[in-house]
This record gives sequence, C-alpha cells and structure tokens, in this order.
Amino acid sequence: MSERASDPIIIPDSLWRRPEMTEALKARDVGWLFRLLRQYAGASQTKIAIMCGLAQGKVSQIMKPGGSKVTAFEVIERIADGLDMPDHARINFGLAPRRRKPDVPAASPAPEDRAALIERLCTAKAVDAEVIAVLRNETENIRLLDRRLGNVAAAERMKAHIRQLETTLRYSLPGKVRRCLACILADSSALAGWQAVDAGNPAAAWDHFERAKHAAREAEDCALLAFAQGEQAYVLFDLEQYVDARELVSDAYANYSKFIPARLRAWLKMVEAEIVAGCALPGRRDEELCRKSIDKAMRLLPVGDGDADLPFVVLNAAHLARWRGNCLVHFGDAEAIDDLKSAFSAMEPGVYARAEAGLRCDLASALFAQGEIVEARTEIDAAAQLAKRAGSVRQQRRIDQLAARVTLTVL
Repeated sequence: MSERASDPIIIPDSLWRRPEMTEALKARDVGWLFRLLRQYAGASQTKIAIMCGLAQGKVSQIMKPGGSKVTAFEVIERIADGLDMPDHARINFGLAPRRRKPDVPAASPAPEDRAALIERLCTAKAVDAEVIAVLRNETENIRLLDRRLGNVAAAERMKAHIRQLETTLRYSLPGKVRRCLACILADSSALAGWQAVDAGNPAAAWDHFERAKHAAREAEDCALLAFAQGEQAYVLFDLEQYVDARELVSDAYANYSKFIPARLRAWLKMVEAEIVAGCALPGRRDEELCRKSIDKAMRLLPVGDGDADLPFVVLNAAHLARWRGNCLVHFGDAEAIDDLKSAFSAMEPGVYARAEAGLRCDLASALFAQGEIVEARTEIDAAAQLAKRAGSVRQQRRIDQLAARVTLTVL
C-alpha cells in the first residue's frame, strides 16, 4: 500500500537524542529540526505541515537554509505537540515537560469504578428518540450560529456537544440508537472540521474530519462519509497539496456516488471544480476539466433549496452560480462577474457574514481580472470588514492576498 500524506511521521527516540538534533533544539532552529526529520525519518514537507498545523508553503520557507525563523511561542509549542516530542527533547527545545499521570501497578477495579461504568451504561441506555432529537437540534443550532455569526461564536459550544456525543456513543449498545448517535457525531464533527478550516487550524480540522468519517462508517451513512471526505480535501488544498486534495474528493465521488443523493453528488463535483481552478497553471487542460465538473454539477443539481435528509449541504441554483463564478474567475472569464452578481442579488446582505465575505472577495477578484480596480477595491474593503466580523482567518487570508495583488498592480 502506498504511503499517504495523512500517515503519521514515525520518529524513533534515538533521533531525538542525536547530537545534531539536540543542538538544533537548543538553538530553536526549526528549519534544522525539519531538515533532520526529512533526513532521518523520511518526513515530507506535507507530513510535517499536517502534523504541526502549518501551511506547506510555510514549512518550505522554514526548511530552506537561512529561511524563515520561527519565534512565536504558540507555534513552537504547536510543533512540539504535533511531533509528539518526548520530554527530554521538549526541555532542549525550551519547553516544559508534558504532564503525565504516574504509572501505577495494575490492580483490580475499585468498586467505585464498577459503579461509575454501570452508571454510564445506564445513562446511555436512557437515550431515546426524544433525546436523539434534542442532540440533532443542537447540531442544527450550532450550524446556524456558525453560518450567521462565524466559528468563534459556536466553537466552545461545539466542543461541549462533541464531548457529550462521544461519551454517550462510547457507552451505547449496538442498535438503532447507537447508529443515530454516530450519525449526529459525524455531522457535528464535519461541522467542527469546517470551523477549524475557517479558523486556519489545519491540524485540528484534519482530526475532526477523521472522527467524522469514523462515525459515519459506524452509522453506515455514505452521504456523511462522502461529505466529510469532500470537506477534508480543503485541508490539503489550503496546505497547497493540490494533487492530494483533488484525489481525495475524486475518491469520495468514485466510491459513494451510487449511494448518495444527487445534490451531494453535485456538491462534490463543485468541490472538485474549485480545487482544479485554484491550482490551475497556464498551458494545461485545467479550465476544460474545471468546466466539465461544473457542467456535471449543473446537470445533477435538483430543484429546490435543499434536502431534508442533507442539512449539512447548502446548494441551490444561486449557490452554484456563485461557486461557478468563483471557479471561472481563475481563468479570467468575464462571465464570472455576471455569475457572482447574480448570486449576490439572491443573498440577504449582512446576514451570513462569512459567506458574503467570500462572495465579495470572489467578485473583487473577477473585477480586478477585468481591470476594474476601483470597484475591486470597494469589494475588498467590504469583504475585509465581513471576514473580521465573522472571525474567518481563511477568508481574511484570501482577501489580504488579493489586496496585495491589486496594490502591486497600481504601483
């Protein structure tokens, strides 16, 4: 079986004890550290990026001799945690050891442990259709908060919700209730994954999507499994691992298209189109491939705004028009402006801040491609305010990159 980017890096303790590794850690030379991981552990830039929660491009800059220096304590600590650095290496890195419970000899379960387990099993057994409805509604409430107010407003509530679902599922016996719990956990975890993508935290996003897929398999829900895998492709996309991103979403379509609703199939095709457009290079057939995916999505999309059994998929004709414009702007297509303006006219301004920020950024990019600099700047300014309000790191990064391109052109 071929090695995947998502496979963990195996770092033997002997590597952490090598003299050059010790020297690199004491100097907090992260570039040297990463190069040693590549040399002795066979770690690719992609794997390092995923493990450490960094963009692949950033890892590349750090690994170059004389490249970018890492000084932020939060990033230093994230790297140590992501690499599962042992305590002696953490100390050399200038960090405190991790807190661990001392090892104790195995002993017979205490009576209170037995009682606690019985209590948890009884609590899980008390879950019925009414409780399932409450848990499912909580996921929907968090989804609405996320869409309206952004991931910051819903993040803590989501963490507590997932903890509750995981605990209840762990002590639930096989049957319909357990499958329902797994289904809600898969949906909630996929939503948490997208929140982490939006917050610029790829490592956390990856973990959420892995949990979502695991729960979807237990629930035997192909729709949730395909959706989680499709959204997970954006983690790789944001890490600039474009080939892997496209393969991941294409794999989801190939494996599950026969078992999922048409709206979700259309959604997967649009994810594929966006990824192809986002990494398009001159002289390649990317535009043709992108348009084929868009055309397929348009043929698949059913009428109406959504499906009751797919609350996690928001895709109607207006959304698809916006998505089409987002893709075609990469090829300088003037039709992109019409698509985006059409989508904007169908949106209630100021209600969905993150979505509107993305739409305005797309429109600004299309206007810029047509030489409409003043109009593009107006949309950039509006998008920046909305992204800030929503707390969307991902959208703010897109806006900043576009603003820099516009400024360079004017200069």
